[in-house]
Amino acid sequence: MADKNVDIQSMVEDWARDYFRRKATKKQRKLIDKDYISLEVDWKKVKFEHSEPKYEPEPPAPGSGVMKNHTLFNTTFCNKMANPQSYTFRAERTTRSSCAISIEHSVTKGFEMNLKLATPESIMEANAGFKREMTLTNASGQVIEEELTWGVDSQIQVDGRHEAEAKLVILEEDYKGTFTVETRIRGIVRVVFLNLKDNNSFVKACEGPVTDIVRQVLDRKKISGDLMSIDGANQCVVCKTRGTCQFRYGLQQKVEVDQVKL
Repeated sequence: MADKNVDIQSMVEDWARDYFRRKATKKQRKLIDKDYISLEVDWKKVKFEHSEPKYEPEPPAPGSGVMKNHTLFNTTFCNKMANPQSYTFRAERTTRSSCAISIEHSVTKGFEMNLKLATPESIMEANAGFKREMTLTNASGQVIEEELTWGVDSQIQVDGRHEAEAKLVILEEDYKGTFTVETRIRGIVRVVFLNLKDNNSFVKACEGPVTDIVRQVLDRKKISGDLMSIDGANQCVVCKTRGTCQFRYGLQQKVEVDQVKL
């Protein structure tokens, strides 16, 4: 069974503590043994590059997926006169386009997950209110919502001695699938050691290529599956994020009118 999440921050901190113990003086070793040494990891010189997500199955073209009617507003016009009458049907309502995302496997940086997930092109073409990229920050998953406003201002002709029901209906589309995003991490990570017993005073610092650090950790602790690997040719760490997604959004609106005799 593959690991669910891997924390690259913890991997760097484990490497840094091992470095500290190997280089520490007798006094410094006492400090770390008594938990008086804190670590600050600096990622400023490290790049996280995310690939375009691969969605399966392929998201459908607008209007060709799973569709459902949803009534936003309805009203009744009653014409007791013998002649036809015209009535104004005016309404404005708001709906929410949503994308529910669940993360199955990912690489995090501490408690943070900062992943840019591109919205499928076909869903962008539907003008459903989604931004071109969605930012994922919760390692377990999250729901992203955007508002859409629908409106109608129509004249409804009602026959004499008839009652008409007018409805503002939107056609909703639903897409469920899985996604995979590949993240390439490269650069120099720096770790600063501080003395908690002496008002967080500077003790020492170390730094190294993130590929070398992760390689050393992976040599000691294997990670199952293909969640994390080293691309030696391009000198980068390759991580994969997998999850499921469900998009639900309004696609188009229509006005339905039904008349019955009084």
